[in-house]
Amino acid sequence: MSRLVFTTAITLVLIVTLGGTARSGPADAGDDLRRLVSWMTGSFSNEEQAAADTGLLDVRSHLVEVWPERQDAFWIYVEQAMGDNPDRPYRQRVYRVAQSNDGTFECAVYVFENPLRFAGRWKDERLLEPLTADSLTEMVGCSVFYRIDGDSAFVGNTVAGDCRNNVRGAAYITSEVIVKADRVATWDRGFYSNSEPAWEALTNGYVLRRISPQP
Repeated sequence: MSRLVFTTAITLVLIVTLGGTARSGPADAGDDLRRLVSWMTGSFSNEEQAAADTGLLDVRSHLVEVWPERQDAFWIYVEQAMGDNPDRPYRQRVYRVAQSNDGTFECAVYVFENPLRFAGRWKDERLLEPLTADSLTEMVGCSVFYRIDGDSAFVGNTVAGDCRNNVRGAAYITSEVIVKADRVATWDRGFYSNSEPAWEALTNGYVLRRISPQP
């Protein structure tokens, strides 16, 4: 083996071993955007909260990055299921997370057909390869807009009245979200067309603590 080939091989080994300089998502993504995505992804559970408050569901949530080569944004596959039925998710989405011109971070929400065919595939991102961006349909008006809250949190919300949804008789829903390194707190509310409350999550929402390794 020539010296050049040997040196190149060693360099490749170091890149693989140490992570090199390759990073997922847009090459020009700032540290704050990367931190938000890092905190959003992983596995989460509110098992303790649900045990203490029987009015809350016991939820498991899994979020993994997909299409890391894309330069337009970070893309995340989302799967939520009940703790007693983890293999039958009740919600599957794809998030598109990017920085807006005003310095906030937009998390757009997408749905796709026949989502159950991807159930459980968060365990191995390679199994999500059949899921493609051109198969997605955006939930228009349902983006969550995050802003930095100090060094320890991102606080986000939808725009009131924009996320049209008829869940439990509502005309639209709103979502408030707090993302930290070790937890995600969500509070969803439904409203009638006259802006009167239709329903809201109990006890100011769900607090899902990270059960995967800390980013």
